[in-house]
Amino acid sequence: MKICSCCGFKKPLIEFYKQKDCLDGHRSKCKLCTKETKKQRYKVVKEEYKERNRIWKEANDRTEYHAKYRQKNKEKIKQYFANSRHISAKNRSIRRSRLLQRTPQWLTATDLFEIECIYKYCGALRDVGLKYEVDHIIPLAGKNVSGFHVPANLQVIPMVDNRQKANK
Repeated sequence: MKICSCCGFKKPLIEFYKQKDCLDGHRSKCKLCTKETKKQRYKVVKEEYKERNRIWKEANDRTEYHAKYRQKNKEKIKQYFANSRHISAKNRSIRRSRLLQRTPQWLTATDLFEIECIYKYCGALRDVGLKYEVDHIIPLAGKNVSGFHVPANLQVIPMVDNRQKANK
């Protein structure tokens, strides 16, 4: 049990955030008081933060930088979006995180290059006008089993077949 230095109530240690440099290893304010203090502080400096961010954005116009990056890295961007054109932005970020989670650390540079080539091949087919997608033979998020994002688990198939297959 510990007494909060802000509200003065006696509370169990679980109600206090941990802090190594304190004698008992916990902060002097309880979690509720800490949250309330942060809210109050943010209300005071909210406009200051907004103004500082606005000034930084004006001084650091990134549109030209992004345009140059897109021009230099067309293939990389195409590969990134090759299999994600039909999904919403939220689902796209979920898919990207799922790919990262299911890409094993033991993949070699050759394996990663092979994955990149598979996506480039699919992109080339799409550029010609054929509707193909890169498919995971064993889905990354299957109900019973989940596959890895490795070259042996990838195949380029027609979009219709991929959509019918879904996560099966």
